[in-house]
Amino acid sequence: MEKIKVANKYQKSIDLLNDALGKEIATSLQYMYFHVHFEDAGYEYLSKKMRMISIAEMRHSEELSDLLAGGREYEPVVSDAPDHRSQGDVPFRYATGTEYDR
Repeated sequence: MEKIKVANKYQKSIDLLNDALGKEIATSLQYMYFHVHFEDAGYEYLSKKMRMISIAEMRHSEELSDLLAGGREYEPVVSDAPDHRSQGDVPFRYATGTEYDR
């Protein structure tokens, strides 16, 4: 018997969210890594900043996990504020859900 694969119309969005989640987790680990090394080197101020940023990235991971699990509704935030990142990097919070399903 041949299995029929049903296309999920949200698969592209799910894949993009999974990719974003992986990047958020990797980023939080990198900041925590630098927190430990700055602490060992005696740079208390930088160590605390790296730890705070790492925790913020962990919260982003939690929000993305909730979206993927379907546990939270998401209203996109659209802003006219200039983006300080590179041209190719579009922040998740500035993108609308419809852009992911194109």
